[in-house]
Amino acid sequence: MGLADRARIQTSAMAGALAPRLRQGAGVLVLAGLAAAVLALISHNPADPSFNVAADGQVENWLGFWGAAFADFIYQMLGHAVWFGFVPIAAAGHRAITRESLTLPYMRRILAVMSVLLAAMVLALMPTGRDAGAPFPGGALGQLQARAIQPLLDIMSIAPATPVAFFIMLFGLVLALVLALLAAGWLGRAGQLVGA
Repeated sequence: MGLADRARIQTSAMAGALAPRLRQGAGVLVLAGLAAAVLALISHNPADPSFNVAADGQVENWLGFWGAAFADFIYQMLGHAVWFGFVPIAAAGHRAITRESLTLPYMRRILAVMSVLLAAMVLALMPTGRDAGAPFPGGALGQLQARAIQPLLDIMSIAPATPVAFFIMLFGLVLALVLALLAAGWLGRAGQLVGA
């Protein structure tokens, strides 16, 4: 056995031993980043200075200017639908730490995106009496989708503040939550626990 073969074997052995630790480290980083995002979004103040808000004074966001800029951007793009996307991200971080595998990863990623987009659209359809600086509930993506579906709702004579519209929106949010839980892999696990 030559020197190159021994080096190749040792390198593959080291990579095999190091890969699980790197994956666990990545899971910790994902959960830490998610925690930072949650802190930034919870402490969001529309009056905080960011890339598109010029304001004097102290930044009130707990993560400073960068937290304010992040929260402002996310709320403007996705609105409160961003919270639906955190479910699969938290599950991915947990799964990386515990070394659990996930079946159908590409389908689950598509479900996660569908969950956020559906929640954004439903939240954008909700009638709101909002403050001037507050973000739209569904963000810009939700507003685009809501404008696309509004003619269909008008044809069916479904006004925004009626009980029918309320139940349609409630069904949409529940469906978005189910999609997020399916994307996270947590809905199947709950079924296994019930069956046990």
